[in-house]
Amino acid sequence: MNTKLISQYSPAIAQALSLDPTSVFSVLDLFYLQDCSVPFLARYRKERTGSLDEVQIRSIIDKYDEVSLYYETQKRYTSALNQLIENKPELKATIKSVIEKLLKASDKKTLDDLYRPYKPKRRSLGARAIEKGLDKLVTELIQLPVDVDIEPVFEKYITPTEDTSVDAANRVNSSAVAKAGATDIVRESISDQAIIRSMVRQKYDQLAFLITSQTPSSKEMIEELTESKNELSKKQKSQLHKVQKFKDYFEYKEKLNRIASHRFMAVRRGEQEKVLKVGFEVDQLPSGGEIVQTLYADVKNTSVLEWLRFVSDEAVSRYLSPSIENEILAEMKVRAELDAIQVFEKNIGNLLMLPPLTASVVMGVDPGYRSGTKCAVVSQTGELKEYVTIHPNFKNEAAEVNKKDGESVLALIKKYKVSCVGVGNGTASREVSKWFSSLRKDHDLKSIKQVIVNEAGASVYSTSDVARQEFPDLDPTIRSAVSIARRLQDPLAELVKVEPRSLGVGQYQHDVNASKLSKKLTDVVESCVNKVGVNLNTASKSLLSYVSGIKASVATQIIQHRRDNGPFESRAELVKIKGFGPKAFEQAAGFLRIPSSKNVLDHSGVHPESYGVVESILKDNQLVLNEIVGRKNLVGEVALEKYVDAKVGMPTLLDILVELEKPGRDPRLDGSKMTISE
Repeated sequence: MNTKLISQYSPAIAQALSLDPTSVFSVLDLFYLQDCSVPFLARYRKERTGSLDEVQIRSIIDKYDEVSLYYETQKRYTSALNQLIENKPELKATIKSVIEKLLKASDKKTLDDLYRPYKPKRRSLGARAIEKGLDKLVTELIQLPVDVDIEPVFEKYITPTEDTSVDAANRVNSSAVAKAGATDIVRESISDQAIIRSMVRQKYDQLAFLITSQTPSSKEMIEELTESKNELSKKQKSQLHKVQKFKDYFEYKEKLNRIASHRFMAVRRGEQEKVLKVGFEVDQLPSGGEIVQTLYADVKNTSVLEWLRFVSDEAVSRYLSPSIENEILAEMKVRAELDAIQVFEKNIGNLLMLPPLTASVVMGVDPGYRSGTKCAVVSQTGELKEYVTIHPNFKNEAAEVNKKDGESVLALIKKYKVSCVGVGNGTASREVSKWFSSLRKDHDLKSIKQVIVNEAGASVYSTSDVARQEFPDLDPTIRSAVSIARRLQDPLAELVKVEPRSLGVGQYQHDVNASKLSKKLTDVVESCVNKVGVNLNTASKSLLSYVSGIKASVATQIIQHRRDNGPFESRAELVKIKGFGPKAFEQAAGFLRIPSSKNVLDHSGVHPESYGVVESILKDNQLVLNEIVGRKNLVGEVALEKYVDAKVGMPTLLDILVELEKPGRDPRLDGSKMTISE
């Protein structure tokens, strides 16, 4: 990546996304060449990016990959064709025409179609026929006058018996062999023509249906198990369920251009598990006559025309249709994956941005039957205080509270002044919730809130290295209860400890491209963390690692610095940390908060690079920083135009004044507004 390439790609990306080319160039330059993160660009480089938001910036970066692939492919194909001209000068005019079309092509699919006839192939039937010299036969047939009999033409290409210069593999022993070879050449040539592939593809796009049916093996298995008079084993029940979950697709047919992504993913899963057979149904594919009229309009001989029509029909059925169908399935897979990943992105974003329950002592409850229900009390700062395991009696529909268990839980609630109980939504959640509701009712604990907490990924966290380092002596189920409590206090801070894929907030997560899903989900977590901001003195290594510009190794150094030197008193202290250089400071400082700092700006989203501007505004307007914090309408009282220069523009100045109104403002809603179960 260099400035020249960015200049080349920017106009195409800008056009595709309907964005300003200058903004696109700046985004690519800052991201790729200056190593700036997306949150940093969206928040602190608005003058350069044209105030593009994170979604737009990420779309530019994603589009870059697509556009760069297009240009690289175009360059590679053009180079190969120019090389072919040197090797075969007689094809110069034809290939130059193809190169012109390549340079005007608007997408990679068109590039592939145009280059396809010249793409090196494995030794096909057509290639073998060309080695026998039968390409000259094809040329002669196409040029035959109207009434010439074509059979003698085939006979002309039979290798004479006395000709010993031709090896056995390249001999043409009969007119039938000559005709078959010519047919192979023409059939493959037709299937490689961009214009014909486009015609066939268009028919599929407009008219094709995707059809699925049950495979014979799965059908036999269902019949065998459902007719069995013996009780099914656990394995047999699992096999039956595995097949029957696809019953909606045993006889399924839907227009190709109307299939929802989740239905295609289901069909694809069924095919992979050998439960479904997938095919296509399409009427009105280009006929042999249409193809001949398109490619061989100058052919006059009636017999040759009839032969070409036959070969064209074969080309469509044997080569083109299977090829186009494979293309379509690949494209649908990519599209369905993107849709699935977008669902993951949205759901994880919503989960991470759930409102925190600030300044509350919480009891986290990990429900369970056999091994009991774990209850862990966590302090206002997320520190584990005490835990207990209970075995409630769920048999009574009224969920009567077991006396001993009730006393254990009540003792913890009173001892630590618990203000909220968070019950995980996994196994036994409903029963445990009823048990706690009865406990609260029987002991008049209405002031204590009770919330159902999404515990997805809690078990993954409880057995992770992060959890073992934090609680080396605790049982994993207790760690899960702690995690559930902390998710109420600060969902974002706790959930970043879990691999995003393990949060289970979408369908078919195991069917989509693992690297693409991981990247997108990491982007979402990074975006949420930096949007909220991170308390430099309390954040975990997991949370710090998602801050713009901070790597895991640097996050470790930050925590070690806190242990050795106590809490940070200012952002300026960050430069003392090993590995935290000027670039890391530039990228990270604005997203790190120090509530206890003497400088209120250290607890705001104002970047240290703008502290000088704030000081100038205060001095010129005879204002004192601590006095203007929280003051509304400050924007209208300051003549901001005076402070616009080459580095600081109006967007940054407006952001500064908004931050001064509410320093350290959490964009998430107050946790006290969440729905509470009674």
